[in-house]
Amino acid sequence: MLCRKVDLKPHEVLTEVFIPATRRYEYVKEWKQAHRRDDDIAIVNAGMRVTFAQGPSGAWRVLPVPTSPTS
Repeated sequence: MLCRKVDLKPHEVLTEVFIPATRRYEYVKEWKQAHRRDDDIAIVNAGMRVTFAQGPSGAWRVLPVPTSPTS
C-alpha cells in the first residue's frame, strides 16, 4: 500500500525529535480517529494546543498561539 510508505531516503537517518515541555496553564492534546483500535492508518488526525492567562479582572482568557508554516 502506498499510504504506508515513509518519505525517507535509504541514506537518511532520523536522529532527533524535539517535543518541548508545556508551560504553566498550557495544554496539549492529540487526537486520532481510525477505523479500528489497532489500525495505524488514521482517517482523521489532530493536534491541539491552548494557553490560558488570567487578566486584570480575574477572568481567564485564551492566548493566541504562534504557529509556524508547514511545508
